[in-house]
Formats: sequence, structure tokens, C-alpha cells
Amino acid sequence: MIYYKLTTSVLPEETGIGTQIQEAMMSATHRDQLYPNIDHSIGRIAEGSQFMHYKLHGKAKWTDLLNCVFLFHPTTLLVTEKALFVFKQFDLPTYQVFDALVHKRGKQKSYYIFHLVGDYAQDFVDWEKSTFVKAGKQMFTGMRHYRPIVDKVTIYNLQDYRQKKNLMRCNEDLFAGLVYQTLHLTQSIQKDLFCTKTPLLGMYCSKRFKAGIEAAGLTGFRFEEMPSILTNTNLIYLDKDTGLPIEG
Repeated sequence: MIYYKLTTSVLPEETGIGTQIQEAMMSATHRDQLYPNIDHSIGRIAEGSQFMHYKLHGKAKWTDLLNCVFLFHPTTLLVTEKALFVFKQFDLPTYQVFDALVHKRGKQKSYYIFHLVGDYAQDFVDWEKSTFVKAGKQMFTGMRHYRPIVDKVTIYNLQDYRQKKNLMRCNEDLFAGLVYQTLHLTQSIQKDLFCTKTPLLGMYCSKRFKAGIEAAGLTGFRFEEMPSILTNTNLIYLDKDTGLPIEG
């Protein structure tokens, strides 16, 4: 199965400006009125949440998917009723929907906050084939930035990845981190839309879902076909004697 990464459009002729919503209509008395109150242990937004009215930037255009600085992509999208209707025609995982209002120059439109629940990284990543390393502090040489490889780390599954990442964060150098060197993706997920968190942050969809969005003429969507193998190009080995990057 071919998967695509779903993000908001970056075409100025379509959106008018990169981040279409950068502020709310008024100051929020509670942070939860601007940002989704997500219980990360279960991945759900608190039921009954009400959101502040958002303000569309003066240069922004109305699209079916809006880029909103207050919503945490990849789990959450701000979409029109038309887009939500199209979404529901496909095989989706558990999701939540909340009302939202967007204003621009005295005009307001109804939108919906669409939030995907769950993390499909366990099934999306081929853990047996993928490789992981302990990486050091980010460094720079000219215009290039990289992280030195400290050691290789064997990862068996998502739970093992999370445990070792947390352990490294607690017990090691503040700047050390567990990152993938190569990430092999599976073709086992049958859902038309799903999201993953670490080690691969994103919202992904099937070819069928992409075709449905395009056939409906929905605006504001961007699709990037995912390769079967991802390589982390920011990792590099250091010469043990000089401490300089080993080229090639």
C-alpha cells in the first residue's frame, strides 16, 4: 500500500499566507480555549472542550483545511463541514470532532476541530529492519548541522523505544538522544487516515483517501508520498582522534 504524509498546503496562491491563523479574536481566559487539552496517556481531547474563536490572517485565504498555530498537527486538523463529510466516507480510526468558529473582517465561518486518537507507530514501523542510535549534541560545520553517533541501540518495538528513550533522557547527558538511523515502513495499516508520534511524527493517509480529497476539490491539503525507507541524513560519525566529522 502507498502512504502519503498529509500536511497543510504551502502554496501562497492557494492559502495566501503560510500560517493562516496566528491569533484568536480575544484573549483567552483559559489556555484550553486556545489549545486542545489533550490527555496524552489516552490521546483524547477532554470531552466538552470549547475553543476560542480564531482569527484568519488578513492575507490568508479561506481553505477547507486551515493552518492554525494553536492546533497540534499531526493529530489535529481544522477543517470545513465539507471536508469532514469527505473524511467520514473512509475507514478512519477513533476520532473526535469539536465546533470551531473562524473570523475575518466581520465575516465568520463554521469549522470543525478534527482530532485523531491513537498512535499507529507500532504497526507503521518495521522495528526488526530499522536501526537506531544514541546521538550526541547537535553540531554545525558551515551551513550544515548534524548530530554525532555515539553508539548503536537495538530497538524491538514501540514500547522498547519509549522506555529506552526515557531512560536515556533521565540518566545520560542532557543533549544525548535516541534517534533512528534508518526507518523501514510497513504496508500493514489498512486505515485510510492515521497518525504516528515518535519516532516518526506525522499524519498519513492512503492513496484512496488522497484521491477522495482531490476528487472533492478540497483546498488547503498537501500530500507527500512516503518512501519505504527513511534515512536520517543529520547523523555522522566523528573521527576518534580529531573529533571531526568523517566525510563519506
